[in-house]
Amino acid sequence: GAEVRVYGGAGMSVLGGSGSIGLSGRWRHQLLHARFGAEGGEARVVDVLTPHLGKEIEFMTVEEGGSLRVTETLSGVTTHQLGSRNLDSAAGVDMDGDNVVEAVVMDASWSKLVGVQVQDGGAVRAWEWDLGGEGTSNIGVAYAEERGAGSCVDSAAEEEHMPVLLAIGAGSKLHV
Repeated sequence: GAEVRVYGGAGMSVLGGSGSIGLSGRWRHQLLHARFGAEGGEARVVDVLTPHLGKEIEFMTVEEGGSLRVTETLSGVTTHQLGSRNLDSAAGVDMDGDNVVEAVVMDASWSKLVGVQVQDGGAVRAWEWDLGGEGTSNIGVAYAEERGAGSCVDSAAEEEHMPVLLAIGAGSKLHV
Protein backbone atom coordinates (compact mmCIF):
# COMPACT_ATOMS: atom_id res chain seq x y z
CA GLY A 1 0.00 0.00 0.00
CA ALA A 2 1.00 3.61 -0.60
CA GLU A 3 3.06 5.81 1.66
CA VAL A 4 3.86 9.53 1.58
CA ARG A 5 7.56 10.14 2.17
CA VAL A 6 9.41 13.24 3.37
CA TYR A 7 12.76 13.93 1.70
CA GLY A 8 15.37 16.44 2.80
CA GLY A 9 18.96 17.22 3.59
CA ALA A 10 21.88 17.68 1.24
CA GLY A 11 21.40 14.30 -0.43
CA MET A 12 17.60 14.47 -0.44
CA SER A 13 17.43 11.34 1.65
CA VAL A 14 14.24 9.92 3.16
CA LEU A 15 13.61 11.62 6.50
CA GLY A 16 10.36 9.85 7.28
CA GLY A 17 6.87 9.21 6.04
CA SER A 18 3.26 8.43 6.72
CA GLY A 19 3.55 4.71 6.97
CA SER A 20 1.98 2.29 4.54
CA ILE A 21 -1.75 1.89 4.04
CA GLY A 22 -1.11 -1.83 4.46
CA LEU A 23 -3.28 -3.08 1.59
CA SER A 24 -2.15 -3.77 -1.96
CA GLY A 25 -3.83 -1.88 -4.78
CA ARG A 26 -4.64 1.11 -2.54
CA TRP A 27 -3.15 4.57 -2.94
CA ARG A 28 -2.89 8.05 -1.53
CA HIS A 29 -3.44 11.00 -3.86
CA GLN A 30 -0.87 13.54 -2.70
CA LEU A 31 -2.32 17.01 -3.24
CA LEU A 32 -0.31 19.83 -1.75
CA HIS A 33 1.79 21.29 1.02
CA ALA A 34 0.54 24.59 2.42
CA ARG A 35 -0.21 26.51 5.60
CA PHE A 36 -3.74 25.72 6.78
CA GLY A 37 -5.66 27.43 9.55
CA ALA A 38 -6.15 30.96 10.81
CA GLU A 39 -3.33 33.50 10.73
CA GLY A 40 -1.19 31.49 8.32
CA GLY A 41 -1.62 28.29 10.26
CA GLU A 42 0.73 25.37 10.41
CA ALA A 43 2.22 23.77 7.30
CA ARG A 44 0.52 20.51 6.39
CA VAL A 45 0.86 17.83 3.76
CA VAL A 46 -2.55 17.02 2.28
CA ASP A 47 -3.70 13.84 0.55
CA VAL A 48 -6.86 11.89 -0.15
CA LEU A 49 -6.62 8.39 1.22
CA THR A 50 -7.94 5.83 -1.28
CA PRO A 51 -9.91 8.29 -3.46
CA HIS A 52 -12.16 5.57 -4.97
CA LEU A 53 -13.00 3.75 -1.77
CA GLY A 54 -12.24 5.68 1.41
CA LYS A 55 -12.80 9.19 0.01
CA GLU A 56 -11.14 10.82 3.01
CA ILE A 57 -8.92 13.89 2.95
CA GLU A 58 -6.02 13.88 5.43
CA PHE A 59 -4.02 16.80 6.73
CA MET A 60 -0.62 15.80 8.12
CA THR A 61 2.10 17.67 9.98
CA VAL A 62 5.78 16.87 9.60
CA GLU A 63 7.06 15.82 13.01
CA GLU A 64 10.61 16.17 14.28
CA GLY A 65 12.62 13.51 12.50
CA GLY A 66 10.44 13.69 9.38
CA SER A 67 7.57 11.37 10.18
CA LEU A 68 4.08 12.47 9.17
CA ARG A 69 1.24 12.57 11.67
CA VAL A 70 -2.39 12.83 10.59
CA THR A 71 -3.89 15.79 12.47
CA GLU A 72 -7.26 16.27 10.72
CA THR A 73 -9.48 14.21 8.42
CA LEU A 74 -12.78 14.66 6.60
CA SER A 75 -14.78 11.95 4.84
CA GLY A 76 -16.97 12.24 1.76
CA VAL A 77 -14.55 13.97 -0.62
CA THR A 78 -12.44 12.69 -3.49
CA THR A 79 -10.01 13.71 -6.21
CA HIS A 80 -10.03 10.89 -8.75
CA GLN A 81 -12.54 8.86 -10.75
CA LEU A 82 -11.88 5.20 -11.40
CA GLY A 83 -10.33 4.74 -14.85
CA SER A 84 -9.55 8.43 -15.35
CA ARG A 85 -6.08 9.71 -16.24
CA ASN A 86 -6.92 13.05 -14.63
CA LEU A 87 -4.95 13.69 -11.44
CA ASP A 88 -5.63 17.45 -11.27
CA SER A 89 -8.97 17.43 -9.46
CA ALA A 90 -7.74 19.46 -6.50
CA ALA A 91 -6.32 22.89 -5.71
CA GLY A 92 -5.12 24.82 -2.69
CA VAL A 93 -6.35 28.42 -2.57
CA ASP A 94 -8.23 30.94 -0.40
CA MET A 95 -11.46 31.12 -2.42
CA ASP A 96 -13.68 32.88 0.09
CA GLY A 97 -11.30 35.72 0.98
CA ASP A 98 -10.98 34.91 4.69
CA ASN A 99 -7.16 34.53 4.53
CA VAL A 100 -7.40 30.80 5.22
CA VAL A 101 -6.37 28.31 2.52
CA GLU A 102 -8.90 25.70 1.44
CA ALA A 103 -8.12 22.37 -0.17
CA VAL A 104 -10.56 22.43 -3.08
CA VAL A 105 -11.75 18.90 -3.95
CA MET A 106 -14.87 17.17 -5.26
CA ASP A 107 -17.60 15.67 -3.10
CA ALA A 108 -18.02 11.89 -3.26
CA SER A 109 -20.79 12.17 -5.88
CA TRP A 110 -18.71 14.46 -8.15
CA SER A 111 -21.57 16.97 -8.23
CA LYS A 112 -20.07 19.66 -5.95
CA LEU A 113 -16.78 21.42 -5.44
CA VAL A 114 -15.90 21.51 -1.76
CA GLY A 115 -13.55 23.89 0.05
CA VAL A 116 -12.03 22.08 3.04
CA GLN A 117 -10.40 24.20 5.76
CA VAL A 118 -8.65 23.43 9.02
CA GLN A 119 -10.59 25.17 11.80
CA ASP A 120 -10.29 24.71 15.56
CA GLY A 121 -8.32 21.48 15.23
CA GLY A 122 -10.60 19.82 12.69
CA ALA A 123 -11.13 19.63 8.94
CA VAL A 124 -14.46 21.17 7.90
CA ARG A 125 -16.40 21.91 4.73
CA ALA A 126 -16.01 25.70 4.59
CA TRP A 127 -18.13 25.96 1.44
CA GLU A 128 -19.70 23.86 -1.32
CA TRP A 129 -20.52 24.75 -4.91
CA ASP A 130 -23.10 22.73 -6.84
CA LEU A 131 -21.91 22.08 -10.42
CA GLY A 132 -25.38 21.34 -11.75
CA GLY A 133 -24.18 17.96 -13.02
CA GLU A 134 -21.18 15.67 -12.77
CA GLY A 135 -17.68 17.17 -12.70
CA THR A 136 -15.45 15.37 -15.15
CA SER A 137 -12.15 17.19 -15.45
CA ASN A 138 -9.45 19.32 -13.87
CA ILE A 139 -9.84 22.03 -11.27
CA GLY A 140 -7.88 25.14 -12.16
CA VAL A 141 -7.33 28.44 -10.42
CA ALA A 142 -6.81 31.79 -12.13
CA TYR A 143 -6.64 35.29 -10.70
CA ALA A 144 -8.77 38.12 -12.06
CA GLU A 145 -6.92 41.43 -12.36
CA GLU A 146 -10.08 43.52 -12.42
CA ARG A 147 -13.81 43.32 -12.88
CA GLY A 148 -15.78 44.78 -15.71
CA ALA A 149 -17.56 43.95 -18.94
CA GLY A 150 -16.84 40.38 -19.92
CA SER A 151 -15.33 39.59 -16.55
CA CYS A 152 -15.84 36.05 -15.34
CA VAL A 153 -15.55 36.98 -11.68
CA ASP A 154 -18.58 36.32 -9.48
CA SER A 155 -20.44 39.46 -8.43
CA ALA A 156 -19.54 38.76 -4.80
CA ALA A 157 -15.83 39.12 -5.62
CA GLU A 158 -15.09 42.71 -4.70
CA GLU A 159 -11.31 42.69 -4.41
CA GLU A 160 -8.66 42.89 -7.10
CA HIS A 161 -6.74 39.68 -7.77
CA MET A 162 -9.65 37.59 -6.51
CA PRO A 163 -9.16 33.89 -7.34
CA VAL A 164 -11.48 32.42 -9.94
CA LEU A 165 -12.13 28.69 -9.77
CA LEU A 166 -12.54 26.82 -13.04
CA ALA A 167 -14.01 23.34 -13.29
CA ILE A 168 -14.93 21.58 -16.50
CA GLY A 169 -17.79 19.13 -16.37
CA ALA A 170 -21.56 18.90 -16.10
CA GLY A 171 -22.23 18.44 -19.81
CA SER A 172 -18.99 20.12 -20.94
CA LYS A 173 -19.99 23.51 -19.57
CA LEU A 174 -17.33 25.81 -18.18
CA HIS A 175 -18.14 26.66 -14.57
CA VAL A 176 -16.63 29.82 -13.20
